[in-house]
Amino acid sequence: SISVWYVVHQFCQAFSVPSRMYAFPASIRKLALSAVHVLFIVLILHVPLNDSNVQCKYALAPTRINSSGCPPQSQLDAIFNQIDADVTTLIMAAQNCLAPLGTVQSKPANSCREIYFANSGSQTGLYWVINSTGAVFQVTCKFDRFANFSSFNANITNGFAALTSLDMSDTTQQCPSPLKYLNSSGLRLCYKGVSTSCASLTVPTFGLSYQTVCGKMAGYEIGSDDGFKTSTSSIDSSYVDGVSITYGKNPRRHIWTFAIGVYQTSHTNSCPCTASGTAPPSFVGTNYYCESGNSGSSWSNVLYSSDLLWDGKNCGDASASCCTNQNQPWFCNRLSVATVGDVEMRICTDEAINNEDVGLQSFEFYVQ
Repeated sequence: SISVWYVVHQFCQAFSVPSRMYAFPASIRKLALSAVHVLFIVLILHVPLNDSNVQCKYALAPTRINSSGCPPQSQLDAIFNQIDADVTTLIMAAQNCLAPLGTVQSKPANSCREIYFANSGSQTGLYWVINSTGAVFQVTCKFDRFANFSSFNANITNGFAALTSLDMSDTTQQCPSPLKYLNSSGLRLCYKGVSTSCASLTVPTFGLSYQTVCGKMAGYEIGSDDGFKTSTSSIDSSYVDGVSITYGKNPRRHIWTFAIGVYQTSHTNSCPCTASGTAPPSFVGTNYYCESGNSGSSWSNVLYSSDLLWDGKNCGDASASCCTNQNQPWFCNRLSVATVGDVEMRICTDEAINNEDVGLQSFEFYVQ
């Protein structure tokens, strides 16, 4: 018993000197002091407190010991209450210490990617993260590999934070503002609904630092969408008939473009992969998908609902090379530098809605 007292004594000595105590992180100091309290209950139960050697060595004043050799009941009650609280603290501290990164609020990760590298067996679900401002909150981390990341960029790995998603096949979901709702024979879609230019939707990134954006888009051609053959080539205007994904405001920076060609056959207003299709602006580069839902040689102001776009299927012979990316419908783009800026999604056309529009069925966005 005396040896146990000695261990406790030495432990207390180590933490009683400020230069020693503050060499340890606050969480370790709290854990250690809680452990000391737990050891004291063992001593109270097993070491006779009227032992003169113990009283002398550890300065237990005789006035604190009653005639039976035990502390007064009120003092024992206070000791046991404190020990009970410290045992709870010790257990919680131990659980938090042993908990995998991101699974408890007191142990947030900097990103879902960090969680993945800390535990590659992590399952998709809610995890605690800390953003660039120090705010701690939960996000959905996606760990199932949804694309061949290395085919986009060798530095892209698993572990993405989910930003937002929409699936209009789910009748409980509604079109986010400012998009408008369209129901065509039971096919629920969101469309631009403004006369010209673009309808913008902000995708918040919650202050998370990221350098990679991945996601997917699914929609339909409405009318005579003209791919990249528009009246402007500015990233701030309707440079495409389709969907533009960017970040930042001044300037906007390109992430990905989903273009819609007027026909699957070769035409100047068709996709760039056809013989006569107009090439995208230089800021787009190769970071785009283009497809047409119109297999004919003329157009009408109708919804071409027989062909879901940007899925890499039913592209037609003339635009077959539009469908060669095995990752479709998924896209990924690793940016040149990390950012915390929100992502912007714009549905764009350069002509009136009685001539062309875009019907969106679903989308998903993730960052890393």
